[in-house]
Amino acid sequence: MRFILIAFCILFSLAPALGQAQWQVANASVKFIIKNAGLSVDGTFEKMSAVVLFDETNISQASILGQVEVGSINTGISMRDRHLKKSEYFYEEKFPTIFIKSNALEAKGSQQFAGQFMLTMRGISKNIDIPFTFMTKGNNANLLGQFTIDRRDFKVGGSSFLMADNVKVVIELKLKKAS
Repeated sequence: MRFILIAFCILFSLAPALGQAQWQVANASVKFIIKNAGLSVDGTFEKMSAVVLFDETNISQASILGQVEVGSINTGISMRDRHLKKSEYFYEEKFPTIFIKSNALEAKGSQQFAGQFMLTMRGISKNIDIPFTFMTKGNNANLLGQFTIDRRDFKVGGSSFLMADNVKVVIELKLKKAS
């Protein structure tokens, strides 16, 4: 956790030197969808923060760093939310935060990008690829990306005949240019 806070500070202090636009999160959404007993179960993490240093004309110097609070999980059923915070799932007591940090970003076309990110959940870090769009309009921007992970890679939920292994994650950030 301390490492991430230090990284946030460093990224903000380096942004002008890197020629990157600093973006502040105006609104954020982190959603997930998984099949359980044949039914789609979706939920959100309601508390998240991010540091976005992004200029599509200088993508090699861009950086995205985000985190969500496990305790803010919301599936619409409070008993299920409490269960998901326990040690066999997200283990909030020991791992209260999920982190994501870009390692490399590249342009794929008009407003289309791809990134290699380090995702850390339950103390386990894995590289994942995320395609995303980044659309700007004046001092506002919208970043939308989605990816699929295998929950077992992060030891979430153990083995189960009823619960699917793959989880779809959708991240949407509504951003305002920092002044």
